[in-house]
Amino acid sequence: MRPEVRERAPGHPEEALQVGEPIDPAPQSLARDAGILAGYPARLGATISHSPPGAAEEESLTLLSKRDTKERAVPENDRIRIVPESGGRWISWLGRPIRYMAGGEQTVGTYGFCWGRVPPGLGAPPHRHAFLEGFYVLKGEINFTAGNRVVTIPQGGFLAIGGGTAHAFNVVGSGDAEFLTLVAPAGFDRYQAEAGRPVADGSGPFDPPTPEDLARMRSLARTYGYELDSPEDAFRVEPEILARQPCEGPMIAASGDLYTFLAEGEDTGGRYALWDAVVPPGGGPPPHIQTREHEGFYVLEGELTFRAAGEEVVAGPGTFVGVPPGVAHSFRNETDRPARQLIWVAPAGLEKLIRETGRVVTDRSAPPPPPPPAPDELERLLAAAPRYGVEILSLEGR
Repeated sequence: MRPEVRERAPGHPEEALQVGEPIDPAPQSLARDAGILAGYPARLGATISHSPPGAAEEESLTLLSKRDTKERAVPENDRIRIVPESGGRWISWLGRPIRYMAGGEQTVGTYGFCWGRVPPGLGAPPHRHAFLEGFYVLKGEINFTAGNRVVTIPQGGFLAIGGGTAHAFNVVGSGDAEFLTLVAPAGFDRYQAEAGRPVADGSGPFDPPTPEDLARMRSLARTYGYELDSPEDAFRVEPEILARQPCEGPMIAASGDLYTFLAEGEDTGGRYALWDAVVPPGGGPPPHIQTREHEGFYVLEGELTFRAAGEEVVAGPGTFVGVPPGVAHSFRNETDRPARQLIWVAPAGLEKLIRETGRVVTDRSAPPPPPPPAPDELERLLAAAPRYGVEILSLEGR
């Protein structure tokens, strides 16, 4: 049974706590201590951090924005982070592999992002937490139970779950399911790193959790606002969820690309916005700087060239790119085939600029408009960008 698509899911733990019994508010204090969403300053420069598979140390190259003229020591959350396929931090969680590509240390607590794989018939037991959680299914099919609703999300679908909503899931069908998980604010990444087991990669085999592992997970859960054994009453109430089946959601043509919004700020209480981006040959936005949002990219199909202050990285499927505020960057499809990626920002807000300057698309069968964008769109972009804390650096070649 598919749930109603709600106008808004609660983005603030205070609202989420109205669902069922009170749960631990620790993520609120953790997020507040990290300074998220509280006047986070524009960055003057950043480094690019390459994370090859299994590497404990990261090579850093200094990338300078146009506001910076000197190399300097830059903290991890100022870095542009490049994590290739199979790279990142691997964890065995309940005997299943998880690959973390970004956590609170890299995003100043705004979000955490990981890949996971679960065999058929297995999943996550009933639980709830104060943070928001979103699942994008890469492969297979997953049944989610959230509150009093059950929804099936197949490959290419997305489910956003509001803070405080009791939920569980299990993989259906005969094959493994692979999925991406986005949490906002961050913190769950630290819980999984502390309660799980570090592993070299995702090849396995993975031993099932021992009684000691389960005891450690349970003892740490409340510290991170994670409630196991949610009461039955929590599954009798209307959940705060937003379900998107494949190819479902508002579509906007912008910057020569085609964006399908999976979740916007009004759906997440402003915590994050997420969209699916089809980038045709020659497509991609002009070089720009965002002063407010951390931005993440995960390439699904094809290849995209990311640029930041003169450095270039060609990213293929499975590659993650994380960009902090204040760093000049752009991406472009320099191949002869379309590419697809997921893009998100935390906090939300950039999606409003896309809506204001792009064009609504109603025919999903129509090909995206070929790049470059029309002159009137570029004029709208230049006029609107400053209101959203965005600086367009160049329209050369547009």
